[in-house]
Amino acid sequence: MLEGRGMLVRADYVRNLLRLLGESRELVASGESPYAHFLGGLARIACAQVAIKMTACGIRIGSKPIITEAYDSGWATHSDRDRVYSYVTTTPLESDPLCAAVMASGDPQVTVARCDVIDDSAWRETQVRNDVHRPSGIEDAVLSLRRRSGDTADVLVLKRAWGERPFGPDERELVDLVQSECGWLFEATPSSDDDPPQRLTRRERDTLKLLLTGQSEKGIASSLGLSPHTVHDYVKVIYRKLGVGSRAELMASALTKRLGA
Repeated sequence: MLEGRGMLVRADYVRNLLRLLGESRELVASGESPYAHFLGGLARIACAQVAIKMTACGIRIGSKPIITEAYDSGWATHSDRDRVYSYVTTTPLESDPLCAAVMASGDPQVTVARCDVIDDSAWRETQVRNDVHRPSGIEDAVLSLRRRSGDTADVLVLKRAWGERPFGPDERELVDLVQSECGWLFEATPSSDDDPPQRLTRRERDTLKLLLTGQSEKGIASSLGLSPHTVHDYVKVIYRKLGVGSRAELMASALTKRLGA
């Protein structure tokens, strides 16, 4: 597991996220938009139906937010999407229990799962669930808000299909990690030749890619046709060049420094 802001993020989530970031980065480098691919992949990792990444202003109690930028993936129909976006932009934020919870926090970034803020019985009585989510085929949610200057914020939301089990701490920590470490992807800036992997030899890069999938040194040796001793030497060189001291630090560096997975 990788230590996140609040708790440990599941290792399989991190491995899949790193692979997804690598794929998305290749799209950026080729001049294509990575947003739909990344959000769709994130939804699959967390077993969600819908993933939304937006920037909005008017993020304050009593306000109806104005969405300035939005990307999403997973809607069954356009009308489902329109119904949810209409509710978000025409209803005061505090009418949604998750929005009320993140607005009540003064932290620069706060991430909540629905079960963190309202129990099942109370949730079943809410307007947003019955009048908005249900007709749109979605129900449970994880919401993360990261404040910018003034009343502007970046928002990341995952929603599960109607009737699916609720999100839990694992998905909350995954979304929190993506919100805090992966915002660079939505700037759609191709990587430069000075990125850390460019300082590695071809064999070192091959070893790095397999390290980031969670393979053991013995497994990497088998995959690359090398001796375990040689792979161990490559790993030590990779750690030294990238300034890390462990596999967990390497995976964290892959997120924050945009290493190709």
